[in-house]
Amino acid sequence: MVLVDPVCGMTVERERARHIAERDGIIYAFCCVGCRSRFMKEPTTYIPAMI
Repeated sequence: MVLVDPVCGMTVERERARHIAERDGIIYAFCCVGCRSRFMKEPTTYIPAMI
């Protein structure tokens, strides 16, 4: 499964992802620890609002 890093937009293979996070039951994969750190600091900046 291929996921999109919500911070930088890169594609990340879920099976090989080294940097992941879960929020509200959704798994997010990141290309690097920097993107994961930015996401964890302010996740609402990178997650579209649910309508």
